[in-house]
Amino acid sequence: MSRSTSTRSHSLSLEALEERKLMASSGIGAFAPSTATWSLRSTASAGPADVGTFQFGTTAVPVAGDWNGDGQDDIGTFNPATATWSLRYGTSAGAPDAGVFVFGKHGNLPVVGDWNGDGRDDIGVYDPVTAQWSLRYGASAGSANAGSFKFGAKHSIPVAGDWNGDGKDGIGTFDPGSATWTLRQTPNSGSANAGTFKFGSKKTYPIVGDWNGDNKDGIGVVNVNTATWTLRQTATAGSPDAGTFQFGPKYAIPVSGVWSAPTPPAQSGNTLATVTLKPLDLNLLGLEVQSSPITVTISAKSGNGEILGNLINSVGSIVDTSQATKALNNVLSTAVDLVNSVNLSLPGIGPGSFDTATASTTQVMELFVAPIHTDTLGVQVDTSPVRLTISAHAGSGLVLGNAMAALSNLFNPPLPSVFDIDTINQKLTDVLGELNAQLGAIPSANVPTKQPDSGDVLNFGVPQLDMNLLGLQLKTDPVTLDASAQSGDGEVLGNLWTTALNGLNVTPDKMAQMSNTVSGVLARVFGALNASSITLPASAVTGLSPAMQALLSPTLISPAGSTTPILDLIPSSSNTPPAAINLLGLSLASNNVNAQVSATTGDGQILGNLLYNTASLANPGGSAALISLMGQLASGSTAPVAPISGPFSSTPISSTPLTSLTFPALDLNLLGLEVQSGPMTITVSAESGDGVLLGNVLRGYTSLLNLNGVGNAVNNVLSHTADLVNSGTLMVSGVGSGAFDTGSAATTPLLDATIAPTHIDLLGADVDTSPIHFTMIAHSGNGLVLGNALTDMANLFNPPLPQQLDAGSVNTNLQQLLSNLNAQIPGIAPATLPTVPTGDLVGLSVPGLNLDLLGMGLKTDPIFIDAAAHTGNGMLLGNIYTTAFNTLGTAPADLHTVASNVNAILAKAVGVFNNSSITVPAGALASLPSAYQTLALPTLLNPTVGANASIFDMNIGSSGSTPTNTSLLGAGMATTNAHVGMTADTGDGLILGNMLYNVSNLLNAGSSNYLYLLPLLT
Repeated sequence: MSRSTSTRSHSLSLEALEERKLMASSGIGAFAPSTATWSLRSTASAGPADVGTFQFGTTAVPVAGDWNGDGQDDIGTFNPATATWSLRYGTSAGAPDAGVFVFGKHGNLPVVGDWNGDGRDDIGVYDPVTAQWSLRYGASAGSANAGSFKFGAKHSIPVAGDWNGDGKDGIGTFDPGSATWTLRQTPNSGSANAGTFKFGSKKTYPIVGDWNGDNKDGIGVVNVNTATWTLRQTATAGSPDAGTFQFGPKYAIPVSGVWSAPTPPAQSGNTLATVTLKPLDLNLLGLEVQSSPITVTISAKSGNGEILGNLINSVGSIVDTSQATKALNNVLSTAVDLVNSVNLSLPGIGPGSFDTATASTTQVMELFVAPIHTDTLGVQVDTSPVRLTISAHAGSGLVLGNAMAALSNLFNPPLPSVFDIDTINQKLTDVLGELNAQLGAIPSANVPTKQPDSGDVLNFGVPQLDMNLLGLQLKTDPVTLDASAQSGDGEVLGNLWTTALNGLNVTPDKMAQMSNTVSGVLARVFGALNASSITLPASAVTGLSPAMQALLSPTLISPAGSTTPILDLIPSSSNTPPAAINLLGLSLASNNVNAQVSATTGDGQILGNLLYNTASLANPGGSAALISLMGQLASGSTAPVAPISGPFSSTPISSTPLTSLTFPALDLNLLGLEVQSGPMTITVSAESGDGVLLGNVLRGYTSLLNLNGVGNAVNNVLSHTADLVNSGTLMVSGVGSGAFDTGSAATTPLLDATIAPTHIDLLGADVDTSPIHFTMIAHSGNGLVLGNALTDMANLFNPPLPQQLDAGSVNTNLQQLLSNLNAQIPGIAPATLPTVPTGDLVGLSVPGLNLDLLGMGLKTDPIFIDAAAHTGNGMLLGNIYTTAFNTLGTAPADLHTVASNVNAILAKAVGVFNNSSITVPAGALASLPSAYQTLALPTLLNPTVGANASIFDMNIGSSGSTPTNTSLLGAGMATTNAHVGMTADTGDGLILGNMLYNVSNLLNAGSSNYLYLLPLLT
């Protein structure tokens, strides 16, 4: 995935490219440097600039990339003289609202690509003199945290593209003197493993894009003297099979990108609700808060195996939700436009040291929560990515921006050779004191206080955002991330890190002081943001349609001071982290990730009145006039509004499940390796009452359908299936004799991983999941090969701990253990693991399960949690932690090797586990009621064995992405996808797959002969 811009200045001495392939074919464009005019076309073909012609930027190099992960490419420019990037969301004239910052050096060329597959484009620069690449995750100022390396031919032009369709961009160079392409599959040093070949002609300029929508990038060249494009579908030598044509003015710099969001695949179902919150962009005295667009969709998919989707769609023509969602989206769009059109103000700031500073931009924080997708037998819930960024703009009068810039740059390179926490704490205390003096009585934002803990590895907190924008309330929970080490028998990783940390001679009190002082500065700045106010000009209100203006009354529906939630997205439960993992004594956790938008009515609360009244248009105690008003809002009508009298009678909120499925706990044991999962429930429900617009509309489904009956039937089948699995015995072939045949009887916990409950509340349309809990335990003893091997690993470095860590000896022992395990089980491949980036502070990786249990497939993605420190100007925390670990006798690279060896041993053990088979006790099926025995027939509903169905699929994340990713001043923490999937396959002897497949297909078209089974299963 990438976007390619071939760039060229008037002297034809500068060029730079990117390219991006999303789930749609790439369009093309041309940028005229003399006038900064863009001409964009939606397809890679000759024709008019149907996307638009407009001016943006200055005489520079154009770039294009998806800066916010919405599936649509945005624009920007790069100035090679100053290495300044100016980025804009969308494809239109306007301000560089996606950021202005410096990354790279004089004479560099820009490159854009998705280096980590998170669906959002990253940036980089290439030095044509040395062929040195410097890449960065995200599109912001900071360090080259995605790598610095050499690749390709000197004096060439850089390109980026997804050459193999894996969702991540590789890199390459194009030599305009010989038209030679040198490509690599991944963004790092190494061989040209994607090919070295010639395509095009000399003195042309490269372009990259997905010309045919096959999710792989093709290539091309452009002759700027004639504006002639020559394109090829694949990144290989050959003919221009994607076309030769002219587009754009002569001497313009070519660019490519997906200029509109990809069209979603056609669904054979009914979209119950789709609501979008446009991006917010708020700026207060140099502190800028930006959010990505947020979309939530609830839909029902019909087809074979979609028993719940089929049931809901059977009445889809009777219950119409489209009018309510259109009205809501129109009002939300207007509200956000109003917020973004004005500036925030803040009284109570006095003069002080932060009145002036040199103009600069520093990224303070980035919080990312990847898309959530659940599919439960045809009932689907999808959210877009959620991204919140905070930037500091320094300059005259920008008090908050100056303060944050001062904090960020407090400990810049060159870094000292020895870690001195006392000096760091004194500098931090000085900044906090100056800020306290200048902000006076403005209260600090809420952020948890860190208590001293001798095991702390990495800890930081981001304060709470709690803003009232004329009744539109935006609130997030404080975000804290914590990595810690616990020592004790069997805690091999915790023991290693404890020994390493002991070498710093830093007390827990001093570590806690450092964390709390950084959090204190942030809390002061966020407190000012929370205390700010917004004023709308009168013209903003008078320009609204009559229907919108009718919603501005604070007492239209309920008394002034009424409140309703609009969106409550992804909070975990009280005191439960959304992601927590403990692996052999090393633990990582983050607290709640919670974003809330609510509305409160009152005099002058224009936005709150607007949203509250919209949310209440379908209240049970409302009137026909409100329904008529909803129709006008949905259509965008400018007609006068009929009189509406209120307030109306109040109705308490009640909730009715549309569907609720529970997946029982599993407990599987193979050769001493025990894997346990807790029960998991997913519920989609509709609320009815005041202020829950979508819930009131969706409630119509519950009155027309027996959703409870169908849900109970499926839950009963799932329960019996789990009982059969837990009563069975796992076996595997290919295990020989060796070092792990015997061991002393013992039980050792290896892993405890929790993903907390997920909750989405969209105006009464609710989705809730229970916690996902997963454990791995090693049991040692005679014949327990896997348990013995993992027990030996866990106890490899037990107390009493030495004064100095010798990671080399530990790694030698781990590698010997892995060698012994491979020798005893030579024929079974290890499970697949994500790669732990070299140099990261912490990298925990647990392989994914991929089991076939008599036709019931159970699959999880690998679990990976990473904590990293990046150095560079403005990277305060990254610089501090890097210096701390440079002071240790053991380099972070050695600890990285330890983690990699531990991960490899776990991968081998889980690989064996995944290759096991299960047998259930004789007579287990015969003991079930006859209805369940009927379901176990392989050809009950499908005459051919081998049919399959998806029973459940829950994914927090997208291909290659991280579900949570937080970066604060150079310190970052991320987790990989949280994915649980269950499938059913039919076949002789596959009794579990047969049962699940058949129950999921009972409401298929043509299956009426078996509907009698539903009440028997219930």
